[in-house]
Amino acid sequence: MDHDRVEVGNVMRHVARLSDVGRFKTKVLAELIREKNPYANVRTLEEKVSWDNVEEVRELVRQAAIVLCCTDNRPSKLILNRLCVEENTPLIIAGAFRRAYGGQVLRIRPGESMCYQCFLMMLPEQSNDEEISSSEQAQDLAYTDRPVEIEPGLSNDIAPINTMVVKLLIQELLKDSNTTLRSLDEDLVPDWYLWLNRREADTRYADLVPLEFNVDGMHILRWNGIDIKRHPGCPVCGDFEHLMVKRFGIELPISSLPGRRKFVS
Repeated sequence: MDHDRVEVGNVMRHVARLSDVGRFKTKVLAELIREKNPYANVRTLEEKVSWDNVEEVRELVRQAAIVLCCTDNRPSKLILNRLCVEENTPLIIAGAFRRAYGGQVLRIRPGESMCYQCFLMMLPEQSNDEEISSSEQAQDLAYTDRPVEIEPGLSNDIAPINTMVVKLLIQELLKDSNTTLRSLDEDLVPDWYLWLNRREADTRYADLVPLEFNVDGMHILRWNGIDIKRHPGCPVCGDFEHLMVKRFGIELPISSLPGRRKFVS
């Protein structure tokens, strides 16, 4: 599901070719999938995920075994996150950092792991570090007196991120199956994965110890799995209402709480 068409600037990192410029990305991908597997049943929607079509998107989420979100805007991620949590559908969200100096993959398992809203609440700085890969995205982030440059990474910068998404996707679909990939379940335990292409200046990773011959700790060109728990007050997957009651002394009718009938503060 994507409303975008292929642009010249996409070709350096997309599977689309120059001859595909102007076509919907969905149509290009459907064609390539059928080239690999002519029996694949591919359905495409040339629409943008938004609150205007949220019920249509919800129905797709209900039908899905898992949802992949690789969009470059936050509203669509928030919408898919909420729908997947509500419909109990696993979700994988992937994205590159600015100038593609690295990227991250979040695996969201409703009721078990953190959700994307938790991630925003606990790590706002990390979540705001996003690649500017389109004119629409640059315009949204531009200052009144200064434009924001479009600085996408190359395909080899985002290839590791794509690979991790596919790994997590396959493991989720094969969960509890006795296959040769079963051992990966012991490796792919975290729900947040961080990849760094280089030690980017003016970031928290600028002073990392160079890779050289080091084998321990966080370094570039290495996947880092990070354990992060759900936020207890998350408005999507947590108990936001009760947290506000406790923090600010707000009075709520106890009838809104399971098994209670009086007001408390």
